Order: sequence, then C-alpha cells, then structure tokens
Amino acid sequence: MLNFSLFETVIKAGKHLGVPLRSLGECDLRGAPLEAGNTTFLTGLTGMRAWCRENERRVIDGDLRDARIFAGFQRMSRVRGVLRRYQKICATAGELWVFAQEDWRPTLPHARLVAIDDVDLCREWFLLIDSKKHRALLSAREIDGPDRNRAQGERRFEGISAFHPKLIHAAGEAIEDWIGSFL
Repeated sequence: MLNFSLFETVIKAGKHLGVPLRSLGECDLRGAPLEAGNTTFLTGLTGMRAWCRENERRVIDGDLRDARIFAGFQRMSRVRGVLRRYQKICATAGELWVFAQEDWRPTLPHARLVAIDDVDLCREWFLLIDSKKHRALLSAREIDGPDRNRAQGERRFEGISAFHPKLIHAAGEAIEDWIGSFL
C-alpha cells in the first residue's frame, strides 16, 4: 500500500488551485462561520467532534443521496461513538468509505471499510462530503501523534476546514486514485 496523507494532499491542492487557506489559529470550531472560507486551525477533541457532527447531520437531515463521503477515524474502534449516526449516513448517502486501522469491525451496511496500517492516512482524522447540496472537508492530524495513553481531553489537532468545491473535488479524486492503487 502506497503512503498517502490527505492533510498534505489538501495543502498541495490548495496551493495548486490558488485556494487561499486563512488561519483561524487556536479555535474550538464551534459557533464560528466556518463556511465563510477555507481555513487552517489548531483545536482539541471537542472542536473536531463539533465540526464533524454538524456536517454529518447535514448529510442525514439534507437527504444527500448523491453524497460521496470519505471518513477517517485513525482506529475503527473510534466509530463506536458515532455508530448510530453513521448507520443513518449509510442509509442516506450515495457512497460512504471509512478508513482506519482495523482494531474492531463496525456494522455499517453499504459502507466500504478500508483497513489501513503504516500509512500517514491512519494517523489522520478526516471527513470529506461531496454533494451537489453540501460540500465540506475537514482534514487534521494530531500534533503529537496518536497515543493510546494520552487522555482524550489532551489530544490536539492541526487541520484544514474547506468548503471550496474544486478543493473538495481534488481531495476526493486523490483519495480515489490512492484507493485504486491497491484495490
């Protein structure tokens, strides 16, 4: 399996496409009008969860049957906390791919579960939604790297939040190209 980082890919694609990424700096990703632009940020676990929850709800509530969704959880066991929501996404979205190190196997009908190991992508947390009605991308990596012994509240992430259609399309294409290299 070739190495792949969505985080690095999005940064390169943004530069190539001329999509500016303004910095939010330290931000909890809640309550800010994030759709106003494409941003980079530093945040904790609460901010990451809030951003993902809001955009996952948009898929479910918006009935985005044409949505292509790529989600990265680092480890499959992290899907447990959002399993019901992701089961609803499976019933709603056109396509759902879930990437993570396989330490558990969730029941997600119609989803494609991709077990990954020893690539940069398994150290990243991401959500890419590409639909005619809603496009969103969050791609982040832990600042200190994943550590099973670190308390959840101490986890820190640097990331990118984007709503630019061309940037989201480029990121989705890059993931699909990477998948095609080993499937």
